[in-house]
Amino acid sequence: MKKRGILLLLFAVFLSILIASAYSIYEESIYSETVKHGEIVEISDRNFQFRIDHVSSKVVVDIDSSGIIVENGECRIKDNFDICVKNISFSHRNITSYLDIYQAEVQIYRIKPSLDITHTIDKSSILIDQEATAELSVENTADIVAKDFTATVQIPNSIMVTDYEGCKKSIDSMVFREDIQPKQIKKCTYKVRGLFGDEFDLTANASYFDGLGTVSADSDPVSVKVYNYSLKISTKMNKSRFGIDERFNLTVNIENINDQYELMVTAFNINIPGNILIIKNQKIWQGTARY
Repeated sequence: MKKRGILLLLFAVFLSILIASAYSIYEESIYSETVKHGEIVEISDRNFQFRIDHVSSKVVVDIDSSGIIVENGECRIKDNFDICVKNISFSHRNITSYLDIYQAEVQIYRIKPSLDITHTIDKSSILIDQEATAELSVENTADIVAKDFTATVQIPNSIMVTDYEGCKKSIDSMVFREDIQPKQIKKCTYKVRGLFGDEFDLTANASYFDGLGTVSADSDPVSVKVYNYSLKISTKMNKSRFGIDERFNLTVNIENINDQYELMVTAFNINIPGNILIIKNQKIWQGTARY
């Protein structure tokens, strides 16, 4: 029996964690006051009227033209507002009407989406004609839809978009428009190709409707470099003609003509025809260029 009780307790704890995770709500407290029966309060550009029924221990909350009933000690959701009521009690007697006036403590939260916006690229530096893949990912971690989400990424003229998925391409930008549902992840991927040397940041300038108004939610900038052509290769021979068994010298010059960045040459291959025999291989690095 003791083991069974422990198992039931663990199951109850696990179930409570699961429920809390499944129904998480992102809220912001916007009002916390004691209100009286019939009082009208403007909250977030909306008119709230509170009608307190002390007999049934309930409060009727009218928001503009529609209302909701909230029991004492409970919370109810209406129009992106989470309305909580507690401690319904006697306030005073109206000396004119001789009616008893009651009051209640009211806490109101604004429910809003919570978006995680990430913008990445698989290569922070590329050469001319080389490609890199960028991805814009948007996740709504809350339980309310983020309506009219729009993100725009300005594309500089030093790169060209060659392919894209999950978004649209305009003249000089990538545009991503979606309603992001609760717990949903939406992605936009696009490929860019270097056209000429440049350094720039790619930023997703985003906005969406959070239930009350349009808010901004930009991504962190992604820094990208496009390198100019940096490697100049030239060859020199001491003879233009030679016969069988005759020797000649071949010199290969490798120059980094980029005056801003060092160039790391990890591999360099020279293809020699099968009818030529290499007698001596000598490496001489000289000059002022950086290799």
